[in-house]
Amino acid sequence: GMLTPMLAEELKAAEKDFPAVWIAEAIQIAVKNNKRSWSYARKILDRWKTEGRSEKERPGKSWFYEHRKYHNR
Repeated sequence: GMLTPMLAEELKAAEKDFPAVWIAEAIQIAVKNNKRSWSYARKILDRWKTEGRSEKERPGKSWFYEHRKYHNR
């Protein structure tokens, strides 16, 4: 979609909380799941911040499980 001034501000604020690589990857995951909204990507980032980002950081949870969890919301 279009980058509105409000969305631009939200992205700038997110850069203060998350590495740019995380933001780009969260957006890619959202697009792959056909959830093309900033709120979806932001939920991914918030989850990574609280629970860790990789399987190594979250033992017992597979990549598939994580993507299904986001997709089914």
